[in-house]
Amino acid sequence: MAYEKNGSQSAQYPFLTRLYYACSGESMHWLPGLNLSELYRRLPETESTYQQALNRLNNLPGDQKTLDQTKTGFDSACAQYELQGFVNGFCIGLTLAKEAADSRNSAASRNE
Repeated sequence: MAYEKNGSQSAQYPFLTRLYYACSGESMHWLPGLNLSELYRRLPETESTYQQALNRLNNLPGDQKTLDQTKTGFDSACAQYELQGFVNGFCIGLTLAKEAADSRNSAASRNE
């Protein structure tokens, strides 16, 4: 599976999008058995930066409705960037794994 730059990632990779939501705990849909979100970990730096940004948002002047709308937009953007990183990382990993397998198969056929 090669990474393609055209089109929506969530539309191109519905399985990876579903896997991201299952792993990250961003979805309220739980399957019986292993709780995948327990295996998914965000980097401490990510959590720290996110909290700093939320603190700055909380200190912005304005009415509560405007602040809530700003926070919702901020949270949506963060979730989309995290999804993008998950899908990109998975696709890169699969591409590298395929290249490694192809290389091994090529070397094995030369040795025959």
